Amino acid sequence: MIIAVSGGIGAGETTLAKLFKKKGFSLVSESDLLRKMLKKQGEPITRENLRELGDKLRKDKGPAVLAEMAWSQIKSGDWVIDALYTLAEFQFLKSKKVVVIAVTAPVELRFKRATARGDSYKHLEEFVQADKKDSELGIKKIIEQADFLIENSGTLDELAEMVDGIISCLSRN
Repeated sequence: MIIAVSGGIGAGETTLAKLFKKKGFSLVSESDLLRKMLKKQGEPITRENLRELGDKLRKDKGPAVLAEMAWSQIKSGDWVIDALYTLAEFQFLKSKKVVVIAVTAPVELRFKRATARGDSYKHLEEFVQADKKDSELGIKKIIEQADFLIENSGTLDELAEMVDGIISCLSRN
């Protein structure tokens, strides 16, 4: 079983992916692939640098390049891919029969989570602008077309229960 997660900044897609990892899934992160590239280039790992590198790779190698890179890491067994940002990535992975889970949460909660983890947003308006840039990549369309939609405004235990439910549902099919 291969699952990919998507969501806006602070929605909980990485937390969700880590919960799948706790259930025995192997994890490949598109952002970690970018972090490795930035580190190799000697560049600081910032959200802006990650975004710029991702945009450059998409321009040079096609809009699904990060999903293609993540897919190349996948071996046998159960996998979770963190996180899809473009509609082309979504379409590429759907062509591989990947199950896509979208994670949402209210914008104020996502802002609170992002600042709590150290993201440098000073004001909600700044966060909303960054979130809008991500949405322009295609996250809203991915959310609309995802196989599962999780509203992540509860506790970590509640999110873990949702993971159990999804695994159970997919295992029956």
